[in-house]
Amino acid sequence: MIKITFPDGKIGEFESGITGLEIAKNISISLAKRTTAMRINGNLVDISTKIIVDSTIKFITNDLGDEDCLDILRHDAAHLLAQAVKEIYGNKVQITIGPNIENGFYYDIASGFSFSTDDLAKIEAKMQEISQKNYPITREEWKSLDAIAYFKSIGENYKAEIIADLFNTEKIKLNEKDSAEWGNSLDITNIASMSIEINNEIKGFLQYYYEKGKLTIMELSEDLVLNTYTAREIASQLIRLKFYDKHVDEIYYNKQNITQEIKEKLDKEVVSVYKHGDFTDLCRGPHAPSTGMTKFFKLQKVSGAYWRGDSKNQMLQRIYGTAWHSKAALDDYLKMIEEAERRDHRKIGLELDLFHVQEEAAGCVFWHHNGWTIYKIIENFVREKMLENGYQEVKTPQMVDKILWEKSGHWEKFHENMFVCETEEKTFAIKPMNCPCHIQIFNQGLKSYRDLPLRMAEFGSCHRNESSGSLHGIMRVRNFTQDDAHIFCTIDQIESETMAFCKLLFEIYAKFEFNDVAIKLSTRPEMRVGSDETWDKAESMLSNAIKNCGYEYEILPGEGAFYGPKLEFQLKDAIGRRWQCGTLQLDFNMTDRLGAKFINKDGEKETPVMLHRAILGSLERFIGILTENYAGKFPFWLAPSQIAICTITNDLDDYASEIVADLKSKGVRVIFDNNAATLNAKIRAHSLAKIPFIGIIGKKEKELSQITMRRLGSDENITINAGEIIDFCK
Repeated sequence: MIKITFPDGKIGEFESGITGLEIAKNISISLAKRTTAMRINGNLVDISTKIIVDSTIKFITNDLGDEDCLDILRHDAAHLLAQAVKEIYGNKVQITIGPNIENGFYYDIASGFSFSTDDLAKIEAKMQEISQKNYPITREEWKSLDAIAYFKSIGENYKAEIIADLFNTEKIKLNEKDSAEWGNSLDITNIASMSIEINNEIKGFLQYYYEKGKLTIMELSEDLVLNTYTAREIASQLIRLKFYDKHVDEIYYNKQNITQEIKEKLDKEVVSVYKHGDFTDLCRGPHAPSTGMTKFFKLQKVSGAYWRGDSKNQMLQRIYGTAWHSKAALDDYLKMIEEAERRDHRKIGLELDLFHVQEEAAGCVFWHHNGWTIYKIIENFVREKMLENGYQEVKTPQMVDKILWEKSGHWEKFHENMFVCETEEKTFAIKPMNCPCHIQIFNQGLKSYRDLPLRMAEFGSCHRNESSGSLHGIMRVRNFTQDDAHIFCTIDQIESETMAFCKLLFEIYAKFEFNDVAIKLSTRPEMRVGSDETWDKAESMLSNAIKNCGYEYEILPGEGAFYGPKLEFQLKDAIGRRWQCGTLQLDFNMTDRLGAKFINKDGEKETPVMLHRAILGSLERFIGILTENYAGKFPFWLAPSQIAICTITNDLDDYASEIVADLKSKGVRVIFDNNAATLNAKIRAHSLAKIPFIGIIGKKEKELSQITMRRLGSDENITINAGEIIDFCK
């Protein structure tokens, strides 16, 4: 017998080998009918999985709409999409990959034709048919070579390629015994799953191989790619430098062709496939027990996508859809999408003459007067708040020598995303971020512990070479300005600085009417720098700071950067969407790399902790978010034109001009409209321009030194004294 612990703490005894579905039926038939999958000791698995040891389980049902429920339903919907496409188009198409994503799913299809809107309707109808037939979804495990042969036999060559790539590698445990037994001629191309503490010796080792052209470091937290060094040499270096300290690491090496040895290995390895009806797909799972559990979905659009995300490969067609746990949830989401399209900042930006983008400067914003007015208001507001909170504003160069980016590590991480130019036999890069430059300012002159915390802020213009396909209005651009700041402090000051930052952040968000803010705390990843003691203290300080400020937060285990934990702040907009804008990122690494030091209380040199922090993220993206949040109806303080003064006849212009001059002298952004159009035409024009208030002047208003005010979106006219305009508008 085995013991099963349920979420409520109750424990039941069952026969070893019982499935989750059998346990669910034992509890109630209703639960069994609603259960799509389960978590065994935290791992998400099929409900048909056998349980052979004492375990903790949690059932995932299709009616709650939680993250696990939706992930399963959306993954199932992707499979329904693939089956529908194959049933309709047969051998004219090949299916590739189809995951669940936020709010939905997609499947990449290889075909010799383009899918039309009519095709999507046809595919969706077939998906509904497959759902209604309620096919059982079953999991099978096949030998890899058998799976390759099967998928090739039915013309699904992409699936065969995926399997071959999965197992065309060999895993070698990294320890002293193994390294001594390795041959001298293995071609190592990948080091994965590194869980290490980076020290200067390791940095030097990696830098040496990089400079020799043997090592390309795209991201320290991602794969490190090496070429043509012997396994023995690499292994001895890794062991000497303790790469494997406290963790088991693995080295993978690729063979260019499937040798007999690899074939034998493939014959032993297995892959999982899922079947429903006559359809079979390669998949890790898990999935619901039948197709009928996925009922509420909608196909949305088609776009292009390269196989494996590589522009050198074939262009595929990506069909997107959304899926939910109930019709009401699906309808609500579709309404939200419709409203989001109405609020699209790109459309509103043109309508209100805020900005535009064009191909000749792809990813860079042409700010028009109205948009630039909003930009400067926000910048000045945030600047004032930062100065009130003890920040020093600085300005650093746009273009910096490659040498600094190599020292900071950004050259290895972001080289492909940096704009580079050659001059005077040197290589320069336009900065993609501001932090290394801020450390250069910190390093000018000896700092004492009495100088800390030092808060350094910059509205830094950054450039990143984003792919053209990822650009989106002013929300995803190549040139953007960050409300960037870096706080240099001791580890003991982290908590107080975090509290001060949170207070400032929420004060700024409240000004923009964002009062629903979700906080995420990302904790230590497997691969990280710094001791466990340092991480314990840092994470505790961030946690305590949030609690002491009276805020709730969610922990994201292992999601922190390798150089420190971080906080993320997500805004909720008017139609319920979440936008991640604010961040506070602890960094134990970069100040050390760039030689930042201060003299501590003991008279010794010490490396400060650096807190990367931003509130808006980038001004461009934040203005895009605001535009959609307000649907272009910016609040009075932020509107590019706040009041439009309209005269009924031109003989009232002198009186109107006095009012306009008075308002301008008090800093109000006012338009004087004395053209020959009718009053109704003027009101309509200024309403379409979403000016918050319209002031109307007729003969009666002039005689009584009054003005009739009309609020945007209202038909009510209110007559007030001319001197009361500002108070009325506020």
